[in-house]
Amino acid sequence: MRSKLIALFVLPSVTVAVPFAALKVVDSRAQRSAGEALEWAEHAVVMTKLDAATADFVDQSAACTTPSGANRCPRAELARRKLDELRVESLSLSSRFGDEEAAEEKELSDAILTLMAATDEGDRRQLYEREVSPKIDRRVRQELSGSRGSLEAAGLARRRAFLASAAGMSVSALIALGLAWSILRRLTAAVRSLTDGANAVARGDWGAKLAVDSGDELNIVARAFEDMAAELQQTTVLRSDLEALVVDRTRALEQSLVELRSAQAKLLVTERMAAVGTLVSGVAHEINNPLSYVVSNLEFVKASFAAGSSEPHAETSQALAEALEGAERVRAVVQDLRVFGRSPEKAGSSLGIDALLDSVCSMARPQVRHSATIRKDYRSRRQLVGDSGRHAQVFLNLVVNAAQAMPKRALAENVITVTTRDEGPSVVIEIADNGVGIPPGDLPHVFDPFFTTKSAGEGMGLGLAISKSIVESQGGTLGVESAPQRGSLFRVVLPAAHSASESASEAPAPTRARARVVVVDDEKPLGSAIRRLLPEHEVLTYTDPFEAEAGALNDADVVLCDVMMQGMTGPELLERIRARDPEQADRVVLITGGAITEAIAGDVAACGASVLGKPFGARELRAAVARVLDASGRKHAA
Repeated sequence: MRSKLIALFVLPSVTVAVPFAALKVVDSRAQRSAGEALEWAEHAVVMTKLDAATADFVDQSAACTTPSGANRCPRAELARRKLDELRVESLSLSSRFGDEEAAEEKELSDAILTLMAATDEGDRRQLYEREVSPKIDRRVRQELSGSRGSLEAAGLARRRAFLASAAGMSVSALIALGLAWSILRRLTAAVRSLTDGANAVARGDWGAKLAVDSGDELNIVARAFEDMAAELQQTTVLRSDLEALVVDRTRALEQSLVELRSAQAKLLVTERMAAVGTLVSGVAHEINNPLSYVVSNLEFVKASFAAGSSEPHAETSQALAEALEGAERVRAVVQDLRVFGRSPEKAGSSLGIDALLDSVCSMARPQVRHSATIRKDYRSRRQLVGDSGRHAQVFLNLVVNAAQAMPKRALAENVITVTTRDEGPSVVIEIADNGVGIPPGDLPHVFDPFFTTKSAGEGMGLGLAISKSIVESQGGTLGVESAPQRGSLFRVVLPAAHSASESASEAPAPTRARARVVVVDDEKPLGSAIRRLLPEHEVLTYTDPFEAEAGALNDADVVLCDVMMQGMTGPELLERIRARDPEQADRVVLITGGAITEAIAGDVAACGASVLGKPFGARELRAAVARVLDASGRKHAA
């Protein structure tokens, strides 16, 4: 470009000396503008490389991060050094510009240093996406804008040079004028092409080509712009890959969360079964004691009748009474155990807190009776809301823990107190002991998973952690107060059920007519026992559900059907009855011993039939039959 300008100024006559001087001054300004455009473009290229280096450092650090947070591996260190070199280079180039640009560059440098110092992968990615990358993009666009302005200034300077030279030239300088026109036209086209290309790159058209054929500074700027566009395109691709990676990681985390919640639910069930398992030997003792004299008395009665005694005497009546009392004790133990095996009640179910705590104390008695005495102080007049099985798991764990905290001393001195009271809209249950207490240093950690002060093999430290989780899931709180050698107090606060108004009086029992009761149970002795307990009704028994369906079911006033039978379950038979006669389906009562699968338990809950739990006595049986007959409008004999 300089040789063309020299030829332009040598050919004219002396009359163009003054325009020549003016042209040189204007051209010097154009060169400075082009140089400034080049500096802006160079800094934009450095910023683009800085963005790519930052993304590469984040990826390499993530690939090399260990569980302790260290990321000192060769690839990460190489990426770190490259990033730091580009940061220093960018900072040094910013000194060419104004104070505002230098301040922004300093903020960007500080953000990169903060990102390099971060140890967590998530923090590094967050800093890159929210701090570093946006600042780099803003700086690149500013530099593109500055470069475009400098280029436009250079073009404007060259146009002014043309006008100045044309105004000062005479007719004798036509050759120089034509040469100047030719040179300036090419320069203008180059500047226009460079400006159009820069605008296209600024709009995101990374493949735009700058058609500049000259070998001067404009060509250098054009090549710098093309290099910068290629670097920005690569950075865009890397950013898209990073976004896809973030989406994949998010989906993986969501799946892990689902699996974690499933594992937590299974752990709750396992801990509940473990709590019952620790009491198995004691429960066996509680059952075997009454069962031993139940069997002995029944054998005595059988032998008495075998000996030919026609009239029951006092000894036989006493034996039968003792056998019945022992059977009642066994039934009570079984019913207490069933509290822990129940399926979760429906939302809003009401639970009797006194009966629930009595069952828990009965279950804990084998573990407690040799180490402490349980005192009960029930003052609450409300009921609980929620799952009785999960509540029982919590209270059983607290009572057993209290017994295990007792020192070796006289049994009367070791006391566990179970207290209930109403407090606002809640029920407060407190389980206190006067045992060894909890050391102050351990107190903040008693609800931490796997924290335990017991010896190896005596527990995993999950009981209190799971108990707290259960209470909080039911909308309550679990807290503790303790002092060494003075004992501990665990306080459970749970929401109370809304009390329903009870009827002031009950109507007298009406006199009812004889009804037909059909019993479907694969245990034939149970059907015989029900027939003996309901002499006022006609009782037909079946052990085969298909035979019962083909027999007297159509004329039955009440159907007592076992849940678990061979060939057909109770809910399945109920649905077949409902398909044939919906009204008769309302007369079905399902009877169960509780050992059913989750699927069948769901069927029982879905069919809407009333359920009578085994074992049951004459009073419970007659009440269940009376409810069905009352609902259907049938009267039966008292």
